[in-house]
Amino acid sequence: MEIERQLAWPCHGCAVRATNFCSALIGRAPASPSAAKDQISQVFFTADRNEIVRHGTHGMSSGPYVLCKGWAFRFHRFQDGRRQILSVLIPGDMFFTSALGNLQPDYAVYSATDIQFCELDRDDIRREIADKPSTGGAFGQLCVQDGDETIAATVNFSESNFTKRVANFARGIVNRLAARNIKLAADVYPFPLTHADIADATGLDEIEINRAIQFLRADHIIDLLNGELTILNPEKFEGRASTPIRHDITTAISHSEIRLL
Repeated sequence: MEIERQLAWPCHGCAVRATNFCSALIGRAPASPSAAKDQISQVFFTADRNEIVRHGTHGMSSGPYVLCKGWAFRFHRFQDGRRQILSVLIPGDMFFTSALGNLQPDYAVYSATDIQFCELDRDDIRREIADKPSTGGAFGQLCVQDGDETIAATVNFSESNFTKRVANFARGIVNRLAARNIKLAADVYPFPLTHADIADATGLDEIEINRAIQFLRADHIIDLLNGELTILNPEKFEGRASTPIRHDITTAISHSEIRLL
């Protein structure tokens, strides 16, 4: 992981800035990059794929941070080595937000791809929240969204149909990508998570993940291949169709057709 203190300030051309907390904190479209840069103290970092970012270590201070480019996820590691993914981070998401309250988070962040992220000075954020009600409201909304995503993930764990569990997980991410206009084409979204990542986020194993993806493809709902998710039937994917998502091997795809990807 590298600290890019001399990096040319990239926020002026950020594609997701207008749809995340940064728009409330440093504005949607500053008149000039230099003027906006002086408003909030920022330090930029990069990490290669499969790196672990921990709170207050590796030459970093406590944050909070905004993910500028790439994908990552919050995760907890159990003593027996098992990993639980708590939430997926896409460009524009904040992490280690508890640093604003001087709290120590009980999770680390793992880079699913090469990433760039930005440290925002906590005192600057506190000042902006105190001085501007709109900034405080935006931060409150961010916390509510985090809570809603945590609740949705917890509820999804109780879904016995593993295909629906994977579909729900994918739908949640796609909805967030669409809200930030992050897409590759109409109904095609980046999705660089491995089967192991999806398994650790849904409480399933990789065989169940593989079968669920096969079923969703056979039912002409979504296709997930080479880091891209294509929505084949928006109504079924959003749960609006009268025909529910199937998961039985005999109705969705024959057992002989299931293969490990």
